[in-house]
Amino acid sequence: MSGLTALSAPGLFLTCVNYFELIQLGRNFKSDYASCAIRLEAAHIHLLRWGKAVDITNAEALQTKLSAYKEEDVEFAKDLLEEIKEKFERAEKDSGSFKKRAARNASANTDTDIDVLDPSTELQLASKEHITASKAMTKIKRGYTEALSVVSGAHDRTRWALYQKKNLKALVDEVSGLVTELEKLFPDIDPEMTQRANQLARDEVASLDNTTLELLPALLENTDPVFNAAVKSVEKLRGLDVRDVNIDGDGIVHMGNKYAPDQQHDGGSSISIGSLSVKGSANSHIGHSFGYAR
Repeated sequence: MSGLTALSAPGLFLTCVNYFELIQLGRNFKSDYASCAIRLEAAHIHLLRWGKAVDITNAEALQTKLSAYKEEDVEFAKDLLEEIKEKFERAEKDSGSFKKRAARNASANTDTDIDVLDPSTELQLASKEHITASKAMTKIKRGYTEALSVVSGAHDRTRWALYQKKNLKALVDEVSGLVTELEKLFPDIDPEMTQRANQLARDEVASLDNTTLELLPALLENTDPVFNAAVKSVEKLRGLDVRDVNIDGDGIVHMGNKYAPDQQHDGGSSISIGSLSVKGSANSHIGHSFGYAR
């Protein structure tokens, strides 16, 4: 079989994964560095999740799947991976051109548009919500790279920077769009791939706190449909929205569903309470109970 094989697929995939490790952000990103860095990290995770879902670093299993597939469709998968690689190469080339022009126009002893921001410094200046989200995304990414035995190649290559926000948006949108195309293609090769990808995304979401879950969908801007679906699924499972609560006096108040030990559940129906006042010493519970005798 020509084109994409069980040997070439992991290599292409790992090349694309390592490109994310090479990218830095320039001074123009200082006002919202954390948001932009999280968007880039999310696109990285999107690609890693797909790789894990198709078990791309397992050459033997991948060869079995590809051998049963039409060669033209395998070539299309190869083209998509090649295109992702080309998007990074184009962004790196544009970065080099921008850097040369900016250096020629820069005045001596002044900050320039080609100054690169230090991630540690910039994240310390970010909001608590952004710091929490960034740490959570880094942990998720590390989990995938370890599971896929990805060895960073960043130390072997020169790091480069994105200097304009429009270029970051274009790169994230284009790469994520191509990964989404891969997600749609490979279920035909491996019918269980979609199920695995969905479960991986749900596992990601389960590791995030509520504040991060509120923050990420807006930052991702629908670039990762599988992740967005997982967020909506978890929101549906959690299903409780209580507002304007006023509790006065002694008592034990529990807001949320209650599950008996070892009780299997899928979340229960949604509860929305616009206003609630609890007074006195009553023991109150707001939510459903599962597995408890009435």
